[in-house]
Amino acid sequence: MPSGRKGRVLKGTNLLQAAQDLGVELESICGGRQTCGKCQIIVEDGNFPKHGIASHPNHLSPQSALELEYNQEHELDGRRLACAAEVLGDVLITVPEESQAHKQVIAKAATQRIIEVDPAVRQVYVEVQPPTLGDPRGDWERLTTALETQWGLTGLTIDTKTLPALQSALREGDFNLTVTIWQETEVLRL
Repeated sequence: MPSGRKGRVLKGTNLLQAAQDLGVELESICGGRQTCGKCQIIVEDGNFPKHGIASHPNHLSPQSALELEYNQEHELDGRRLACAAEVLGDVLITVPEESQAHKQVIAKAATQRIIEVDPAVRQVYVEVQPPTLGDPRGDWERLTTALETQWGLTGLTIDTKTLPALQSALREGDFNLTVTIWQETEVLRL
């Protein structure tokens, strides 16, 4: 809810993946790594004759240690992270407004066409290896390695106005960053 999408998934399917497979657009900047908190959902509890199901929070997998840690830091107030939950039974899920990914809508006469939106700029969340005495690489080199490993992005350049902020951004974020990328080729912002 509120999209009204419904369907069947295999027991043990990741809830974020199940929602996306059913056409429910959930925000997930981190790509399902349980770090951004954008994919928050609410599990409805009770019998829903209209849908022919009995939904209960126990019909999702228990919270992982990472999700519990995120919950303690950010107080989810009974919400779950869709990327951290697996479907174990019938569930009715409500996606709060702030967790809904809003796609661009083009108003035209009704047809069966699907229009893909391919933005020039996107954000990705990346976890960078901190420097060690045995790893002499610079911050930019370690960031590009992390972007290639975690997102498959290669041959990146960085905006000259952004480069001076890299060192402080990495340390302030404990070597975790949301990176803004233009055309899959240039890092614009950290």
